[in-house]
Amino acid sequence: MKKKLIQTLLFIFLGIISIAEISALENSLEQGNKPYLLLVTFYTKHSFLAIDDAWLTEINKTPYDGIAVMLTGPYNTDLITGTFKNRIHNKIKEIKQKTNKDIWPWLFFNRFIGGELKPNRRKHMSSAAISHFGSIPGIDIYDQTGALSDFKHQFRMALRFSKKMGSPGIVVDPEAYNIYGVYHKTKNLEKLMQQPSNIIQA
Repeated sequence: MKKKLIQTLLFIFLGIISIAEISALENSLEQGNKPYLLLVTFYTKHSFLAIDDAWLTEINKTPYDGIAVMLTGPYNTDLITGTFKNRIHNKIKEIKQKTNKDIWPWLFFNRFIGGELKPNRRKHMSSAAISHFGSIPGIDIYDQTGALSDFKHQFRMALRFSKKMGSPGIVVDPEAYNIYGVYHKTKNLEKLMQQPSNIIQA
């Protein structure tokens, strides 16, 4: 069941990932008896571009096999540009030369979730982020603000970067940091003013 769900999600987002590729990923993580240790923490660098020699030196000393690093942060509002991609490609070359750890690109559903932000959320965000996320009607499943398209673009890019680095995969964080409770269907209906059947279809 879990394997089928993973396959379905990948097909939804990409439409280009084969079952053979998914099986190869699963096998790469299951070979041998040694457990695979993946570190996922907000105490790591907050983006790929922030990775430096000192950080890589420290990471090389850890017992972890892989480290999750954010492609961009959960509250980042910048769209991915060609310049950003070029800088990431250069960073990937540097990473491959200086560490034998797997670096897993880390993405956030939060980038396409918004609405009326509570004060405790707003105080940690820039004015641009408050304006951007405040314009998103709950979950942007209809791509009204372009936030969903941006996430899909990042998703594809993260897979390409992971492949270039030889990492087993990517990390996707589904937590709705902006609006806790947004996954409740009734609340999202109120934001989108749609019938339940339309939400389920989307």
